[in-house]
Amino acid sequence: MKRDNEKAPAAAATTTEARENASQDSNTDPAPNDIIQGSGGQGIIDYIPYGARNAVTGTELCKLMNCGPRDVTRAIQAARLHGAPICSSNGDVPGYYLTDDPGELERYIKSLDHRTREMTATREALAVTRDGMSGQNRMEGF
Repeated sequence: MKRDNEKAPAAAATTTEARENASQDSNTDPAPNDIIQGSGGQGIIDYIPYGARNAVTGTELCKLMNCGPRDVTRAIQAARLHGAPICSSNGDVPGYYLTDDPGELERYIKSLDHRTREMTATREALAVTRDGMSGQNRMEGF
């Protein structure tokens, strides 16, 4: 879905660079496009458009890539770890999109920080609940 006239941001590694970096370090995860490819041999990045208003949902990516949601999630995570500026939105146009705007990427990072704080608070509350359980209600090992 990436348009021919759109270039990857300068800070993002190209698919070729990501593959080369991965092959140089055997402990590195494979490059994103090596993790999951569509029937035409395209990688996940090729299916994610630029711009929030062009976002593509995970369900749409599953159909385009002919794979399951976990595969899409893992490929997106791997692509991000290799420098792809993939954001997601649950706004008017929900889904995944690429950005070349540092401000937009910063807003997405802040939303991730907020979600991290919410998950931490939930985890702490559940730990208190667990610690308050006794007898047969207590789940060992957690």
